[in-house]
Amino acid sequence: MPLTVYKWDGYLGFSRGHVSIALSDGTYISWWPEGRTKKIFCKPVVAKEHVHTTLQSDTAQFHRKPDICIQLDTTLEHDKQIKDWWTVLRAESRYDLFFHNCATVVYKALQTCYDVKALYTLKEVCTPDDIENISKIIYQNEVPLIELDATETKQAGFSDSIKSYVEVLKRSGSEYQSLEVETEPKKSLKSVLKRMCCCYWFGPRKMCVLRQP
Repeated sequence: MPLTVYKWDGYLGFSRGHVSIALSDGTYISWWPEGRTKKIFCKPVVAKEHVHTTLQSDTAQFHRKPDICIQLDTTLEHDKQIKDWWTVLRAESRYDLFFHNCATVVYKALQTCYDVKALYTLKEVCTPDDIENISKIIYQNEVPLIELDATETKQAGFSDSIKSYVEVLKRSGSEYQSLEVETEPKKSLKSVLKRMCCCYWFGPRKMCVLRQP
């Protein structure tokens, strides 16, 4: 059964765009904050996913059709896995611009049925561009479907620890920037997050998905 990833590109440097997912039975996953508010830059706000429950409503929001549409193979069982996860998520989660945005939600949805843990990013913030790259890698059959009986209950985030960043950076070679990890964990985390957030808003674009399709 096909699963479709939709992506709208950003514009004029003020937006990173938007991503969503549609299942074969019509289930549409699109994560938005409750209204346009400056609060999203300061703290998590209520996620009002029911505002955009269809592809048509998202299309109307951007005044154009999606710029990217990628269909991925799933099974009915995997679709049910995503729907069960989505039911729980939308009932209790909030929108966070940096740590729980539309791209983060789509990544977690893909993670329920694809083995995408190896496709980490070099930055803390997940963006629509990251999802496009990950979806293309899955489309090229480089990422297998997860066997449901072996699915872990805990989903790994884009960064489980500072060590994961350092290991990825070491493996990536000199093409990517290196990070100096401080001795004190709290300071180290703060410095890394600050740099990652700057990269999210101001570039460089090469700090995206480690494996480019």
